[in-house]
Amino acid sequence: MTPTLDLQVDGLTPADEKSADLFDGMHEEEFKVLAQYDVGERSFVLAFDTTATWAMLYGEPNVAAFDVVRHRDQESFSLRTSQHANLAFARKWLIERGCPSDALQLAWMRPGDELTTRVEERIHRSGDRYEVIDQLAMDGEATEAWTIAVDRSAPELPARLFLEELQPDRGTYTLREGAFPDVESAWRWTRTDLGPLPLAPEDRDPEANRTRAALARSTAPSISVAAVVAAAPAAAAVARPDRGRSL
Repeated sequence: MTPTLDLQVDGLTPADEKSADLFDGMHEEEFKVLAQYDVGERSFVLAFDTTATWAMLYGEPNVAAFDVVRHRDQESFSLRTSQHANLAFARKWLIERGCPSDALQLAWMRPGDELTTRVEERIHRSGDRYEVIDQLAMDGEATEAWTIAVDRSAPELPARLFLEELQPDRGTYTLREGAFPDVESAWRWTRTDLGPLPLAPEDRDPEANRTRAALARSTAPSISVAAVVAAAPAAAAVARPDRGRSL
């Protein structure tokens, strides 16, 4: 049975206003723990938000990352949290807050292939490389989730679509990074049957990518990443369907 989230803060009070706001606005019983790493009085947690499927917007992010520090000598705790559609981005958030990169693997679901592991590690180490524009979580019977981001370091095709797919019968999942010239093209791919996901250059030919990366360091990007980011809100109005749900 999947355990319910327990931040272990009984008898403690929030150490700051942000922690108070986050804790007052959540109910621990609504989250199911996917993986957890504890070190002393600090806990890093990946959890599934069971309420996301009933949100006003279809596909709201449902993977929650929690970082809680208990200050028992002060009878207080600090809490930070972040919501994501893809596991790798949730882990990235926790890794950047000090969690070991290999500490939050799922016991019941493993990467389906080497490319999945490679894309995950790239996200985990990405820092501020990717600017997330939009995301869609798995909802109901769906087995796909995606995150659209702009790759600030890309010399070409800066709009990136990270597509996560579950294979429940095999206990595996795959993660792919697709590359597009702009955000509108990435959104359009999610809505229509445009064939296989166009893989990021670094995943098509690793050796050629090393040469490409060396050239990119000595030349200016052929596409303005700033322009792609600036165009994203306008592209949403054209490319993305109304994700509202009738309740």
